[in-house]
Amino acid sequence: MPKRFGIGLACVWLVVGNGCGGGSSGPQGPFRMRATPTKVRAKPLVTTTVASWPLAAPISVALAPDAKNFAYTTAGGELYVQPLAGGEAKRWTTTAIESPISLHVAGFYSDGSLAVLSTTAANEWRLSRLTAAGTATLVHSARSRLFAAISPVGDKTIVATESTLAEVVPGGTLREVLAVKPEERIRGIAISPDGTRIASMRSRSNEATESVFVTSMTGAELGRQQRFGNATGFGNELLAWIDNERFVFVGGDAANEKYPIQVYAAGVDDGLPETRDIWPLDGYVGLGSAAKGILLVIRGKTSTSVQTAATPKTWPLARANDAAATRVIGWTGDGRPVYASGFWREERIMRGSEPWPGTKAGDEGDAVVGDAVILHRMVSSGIAVERLDAAGKRTTLAQISLAQARWRPQLVRCAGEHAAPCMIEDVEYDHTNYLEIDPVTGKRGKLLHAYPVISTTGPTPNAALSPDGKVVAIVDESATITFVADGKPQTVTLEGVGALDSITFAANDELWASARDVHGRPFAFLRLTLDRATMQVRFDPKALPPGDALRVYTRPTVSRDRSQIAIGVRELHTEITRVDGL
Repeated sequence: MPKRFGIGLACVWLVVGNGCGGGSSGPQGPFRMRATPTKVRAKPLVTTTVASWPLAAPISVALAPDAKNFAYTTAGGELYVQPLAGGEAKRWTTTAIESPISLHVAGFYSDGSLAVLSTTAANEWRLSRLTAAGTATLVHSARSRLFAAISPVGDKTIVATESTLAEVVPGGTLREVLAVKPEERIRGIAISPDGTRIASMRSRSNEATESVFVTSMTGAELGRQQRFGNATGFGNELLAWIDNERFVFVGGDAANEKYPIQVYAAGVDDGLPETRDIWPLDGYVGLGSAAKGILLVIRGKTSTSVQTAATPKTWPLARANDAAATRVIGWTGDGRPVYASGFWREERIMRGSEPWPGTKAGDEGDAVVGDAVILHRMVSSGIAVERLDAAGKRTTLAQISLAQARWRPQLVRCAGEHAAPCMIEDVEYDHTNYLEIDPVTGKRGKLLHAYPVISTTGPTPNAALSPDGKVVAIVDESATITFVADGKPQTVTLEGVGALDSITFAANDELWASARDVHGRPFAFLRLTLDRATMQVRFDPKALPPGDALRVYTRPTVSRDRSQIAIGVRELHTEITRVDGL
């Protein structure tokens, strides 16, 4: 299945035993799944007007253990506490928290103070205990992604990095609860109402799906439930305990319009997790919190478009047109964005506000080169790579098998996103070859790089070619960029970044990337400055617009004269929803 907006879906599990490719592989451990949807009652508690979006829209929520009050933070960095039964939301002062880039509420302490996660421009994650009077006490800090949960019993503070679960004990030191396996990464945690169990969402480096593990407070593994499909990305998945025996998480794919989001309540002792509700195709589900059988969750609708700005520094972005556009392909020489519009297998190529001459359903655009667009489309023999010129004339450049494409969103990339030389991906089982290809004749050239691939279900690399054709840049849903110059690879890891999904060149020393989990913000696009002598890159986290928290980006692409930028954007119009009956 092709990826959309850099967050993929390996498979969607609907019944036990139905996996990818017809395999038979069900949930592991004592858990099983009973796919019987049961309608629950859901109603919005906090909504956002069109005028106040995105800064006033909620991005995190926590429900007090007695379910009397809840707290939430907004994309604009404000913190509110509100009675669940109704009443005015009171804004809390957060000035005592040091220069936050992002702000998330992680839970309530028994005295009504809040556990608040923040990030700084120096790539420090900070967990603070904030009172209604505005005073803050630093509980714990880390130089890596931090998750936190507060035990409803005993006020225990549990924190997690990607590799370790630990309790913050008096004096601020850590008592390790569990170190996960080297190939695993923690993506979220939640504590049962009785304070005896920790649920942790974990991913594996060679798998596209995630699992929820249940652990005792002493670190004993009690069971595992596989989640059915990817949801929203790093650190923003719903994971909450409904009661002492059941936790809830989402399946489906929040980044792909073709699949519904499914809410599962997974049993701990009886081994009978079941589908409790199916949420809309166009929905988004983020962080959540539960108490007394009530779930509060960040939820909302999404819309897709290609958006542009007059210069790369301009904000906000504006829609290129009203079409449901999915991704940017490039720019024409006269300054019109070229992009894909429509669902997969039904896409057409747009040039500004008009269809590209000769485009037809199923054209998946790869690159703009000169006054032509390179595309690929499904045919009876596999995939055809074609050139479509400005007048609508088609020329076949290559025929490749489905196995050699491995469902790449874009198979061909060109220098600086608009000129020869170009390169085409040729996928083998354990690596991807990047080969030169003539954008006029289709003739193959030299091998630029052979990039190792961990697994056929693992991350999908995304590559770009510098304007002078001398450097290949590759990202693969990690924080690492691989640069290849003169056939020699060199890797650079960006601090404060969870994942890089797509990358483009604007100049030989300037790149743009779409990213996730950037200094605590779920999504962002970054301007990267490249030092060609050392192959090191830098970016300024202070330049991140707050609205990034609710925009999923893909392939930011600068125009040929560098006066405009176009980006594929999925906007998340969030609200806080109360869910009963789980």
